[in-house]
Amino acid sequence: MQTMLFWFPPLYFFGLILIPGMAEVGLLCLSLLGLGVVLRPEARESFKWGTAADTSLALAFTSVFLFKVLTMLWANEPGLALRNALWHVHFLLWPLALLGLHKCGALQKYIDRGISLSLMIVALWFLVGAATGWPWLAFEDAGTTHPGILAQETLVLGIWMLLALTRPVEAGGTDRMWHVLGVCAAPVVLIASGRRLELLGYLMLLPLFLLIRFRSKVSTLRLVLALLVFVAVAAALVYVRREKFLLGFSELSQYFAERELRPEVVLSSWGARLEMYRVGIMGFLDHPILGMSAGVRPYLLTEYNILSRQDFGHRHFHSQLLQTLIEGGLLGLVLMVSVMVHSIRLLIIKAWSVAREPALLALALYLGYMIEGAFSAALTYGEANAMFVVASAWLWLQIRKSVN
Repeated sequence: MQTMLFWFPPLYFFGLILIPGMAEVGLLCLSLLGLGVVLRPEARESFKWGTAADTSLALAFTSVFLFKVLTMLWANEPGLALRNALWHVHFLLWPLALLGLHKCGALQKYIDRGISLSLMIVALWFLVGAATGWPWLAFEDAGTTHPGILAQETLVLGIWMLLALTRPVEAGGTDRMWHVLGVCAAPVVLIASGRRLELLGYLMLLPLFLLIRFRSKVSTLRLVLALLVFVAVAAALVYVRREKFLLGFSELSQYFAERELRPEVVLSSWGARLEMYRVGIMGFLDHPILGMSAGVRPYLLTEYNILSRQDFGHRHFHSQLLQTLIEGGLLGLVLMVSVMVHSIRLLIIKAWSVAREPALLALALYLGYMIEGAFSAALTYGEANAMFVVASAWLWLQIRKSVN
């Protein structure tokens, strides 16, 4: 039984972008394992929960769900607010997921192998399908429900592969070929998703983490040469998807130049984002303290001349910061900043000197979600929420082991 549990975390990370439903079903399984730890006295003794950091992190993450529920008190649409809260119930399971991962007792190197293998399979799926045109091999979203989810998860997992590839041997850096293949497969998957934001984010984070990893070991000349190589590779990747980037620039210019003359320009990808930003900011300015609750939707803000739900049925505002402000106002912003600052302090800043590897992985996790949240919904969909909960719980478990 314990052998099966040992392999469950690697299977979870392997299945994130490959096995439909794995993100949320896996979180549920880990939570049930954690519940078993809570209910069995001998199992509770093995974890020794009770430090202030454990409790404060658990409260910080669970408060995300609880605040969503609280906004029902001032919601015009309490049912929609409750539905939004249930999309974030994953955060309520963070303490149980932590206990479940402790029960499994896996190792990071096997998780790295699982991630690498899944990235390679998805990349090959796309490449072979594109080359052959076989309809039964047509690539859509791999094992996820949306290209944005596939790209968001790949953005983080790809940087995790880079950190695994560059990890010192004394810190567990082995399986180099697995990691090389994973790093190479990640941009292929991002290109397959058709997403611009995550591809640019990946190209931004690659040199950042290489600089963090090697800043004290590489001469200035080598650093400049590496930067030039990176710029060339980045330019090549952008060129491959140049039609998407050119389309984005065209949509931006059309929105600002023709919105009043041609209202249909708001139906494009960037036109829709800018329109949601416009009505979201206006809604926040009219309700600055408490916001408009978790039940607010762009199409409901008809007082700001938004299109109908039939034409504009988005359920979020494509910006995590704006989403927080429009749902919870300044109170919600204070809560979000508090949760982020506290969790970053424990998972990254305080862990940096005693548990560098999990701290680096945590930094990649947070930066990946911040990039996603800048112009999209980082913490709206269940799969992305589940991945964040399990990944942050896993990293905190590794940090606890290093500290203790």
